Amino acid sequence: MAWDSTLPQDTVKVRNLSLQIRPNFAALQTADSTCRLNANNLQNRTTPGVAPVDPVTLGTNGYVLYSKEGTAGKPELYGIDADSNVIEYSSQGKIGSLTMGFKMVNLTMAPYTPVLTANHFVLAYGSFSSGGGTIVAKNCTISGSAGTYTVTLSPGFTNTLYVPTATCLTSGALGVAANCEIVSSSVFIIRTYRMDIGTLFAASCSFTVSGGQV
Repeated sequence: MAWDSTLPQDTVKVRNLSLQIRPNFAALQTADSTCRLNANNLQNRTTPGVAPVDPVTLGTNGYVLYSKEGTAGKPELYGIDADSNVIEYSSQGKIGSLTMGFKMVNLTMAPYTPVLTANHFVLAYGSFSSGGGTIVAKNCTISGSAGTYTVTLSPGFTNTLYVPTATCLTSGALGVAANCEIVSSSVFIIRTYRMDIGTLFAASCSFTVSGGQV
């Protein structure tokens, strides 16, 4: 039934109150579209000309879903927890937003049927100069020189079943190659060689690391 905010009327007799109250209760219970409560149908709580606001803190427990205008000026779905952490669940027709982090156990992307886990993604990467100087290092640190370079993962993985892959950036006519040796769940060594004479050779490299999470 439709929600009517004018009921019950001030002039209604007590014996007739139920006739006016019950339809509104029914509208609340069924979340009828005419019942435009912020907490019921997630009506946009943003006031024109006023910055969008979040609900007040909830104390020690509870969670509230609500709607307010996002950065594009359109109502979006939000949630707030007891610690006043605000999550934006939607953004311009997409799930999530560019300002929110995301946690998950696994992921399936149609039509790719296998379930993807952390093992399927690059979890660390980096590059270094021939002298061992770090150019970039994500979730790791780099040390070493003269063809032997140590990469320490931070944080370390849960096992030694990860896969490091290194590519020499210094090659040219010399024919320089790199191989990786896993030392522990948090350390592996990259060695660079001159392939023509089979000896260690200082070379710049880039590398990626995946796996090690099962």
